[in-house]
Amino acid sequence: GWCRPAADHVPGSHYLYMFCTNDAGADDEVNAPGDPGFTVGTLYTYVSADDGHSWKRYKVDNYNNNLPSGSTTNGDITWSQITVGKDGSIYALFNNPISNANQVKTGSQLFLYHSVDHGKTWARQDVTPANAGLIRYTWVAVDKNGRVGVGYESHATINSRWFVYAGVSAGFGHPVKYSKADPWEVAPKGDFLFGDFFEVAFDNQGRLDVVYTRCVNLVAGDDTTDCLNSDIYFVRTT
Repeated sequence: GWCRPAADHVPGSHYLYMFCTNDAGADDEVNAPGDPGFTVGTLYTYVSADDGHSWKRYKVDNYNNNLPSGSTTNGDITWSQITVGKDGSIYALFNNPISNANQVKTGSQLFLYHSVDHGKTWARQDVTPANAGLIRYTWVAVDKNGRVGVGYESHATINSRWFVYAGVSAGFGHPVKYSKADPWEVAPKGDFLFGDFFEVAFDNQGRLDVVYTRCVNLVAGDDTTDCLNSDIYFVRTT
């Protein structure tokens, strides 16, 4: 699977967290995610209360892994994010793919998770945007007042252009109000997107900042080299 870490910065806290997928239990040698019997994944949180010396694991949720095995799945089972709020509670975000009987990704569900007991139990909120399309990359942030920021990159269909979106809610349980963060595409039509550098964060004035990459021509003026290079962009709410 894939994990991301977070540390609790409350003064005196010794808590560390990991939020992980598990490749639907496949070992990636004899069997692979998406193979028969390995189509339902599990989200786990790993919790350390002693600066990483010892750990406990807790189940968070299940997710859909009914997609073809192999490298093409890597972009469809995307990566979870986790962060710790000022109050010590934990927030996590996961993009759950929707697929049909032929293992074709047909949509996306964005789930926001919140734990107030150090990752032992979790509440889930569906923060899927309207007309979500096929989401690939996501990120979550929480400000000092508990406001939640969510960013994502998506295209309507496999043969559509990619755009960046972001939104803010008043807190867990409240709706996220999304808008297009950039009117220009970040990648052309197709199922490829430079999204390895993508993040949202609140600044010290409470604005939501979004950083992302955009496909550009490796050779200026030569569209056959589009997406062989990328530029980094930054936008924020006003």
